[in-house]
Amino acid sequence: MFAGLEFLYRTVKQAETEARQRLMDMDQLPEPGRAPAPSSVPAAVRVCAFHWYATTACNLIKMIGWIRRQENPQGATPAEYAEKVLSAVRLWRDKVAAYFAVHTPYSKDTPADELPA
Repeated sequence: MFAGLEFLYRTVKQAETEARQRLMDMDQLPEPGRAPAPSSVPAAVRVCAFHWYATTACNLIKMIGWIRRQENPQGATPAEYAEKVLSAVRLWRDKVAAYFAVHTPYSKDTPADELPA
């Protein structure tokens, strides 16, 4: 899992570095509105990277929580540990990466959750 997360980190970092550079270049362009160079990381790949990251990161953290629970049975459950350590990513994973609420709604979903991504 760590190797996949590291790959995603490098991919997203490359996209963000290119985007930052394009923004800096646009400030220096003599012609307003001139389009910047396209990213070497397609937008669809960046979206998939966030899905993959959220799912993998949550699985990794829950596995660590499970190992901790083996050492201390009174400690946090894997889900409780994930909530403590990675709550924002867990929320993204639960509401977006794990399933799209628009096609697989759950009873606890709000109307906002069910909007198309």
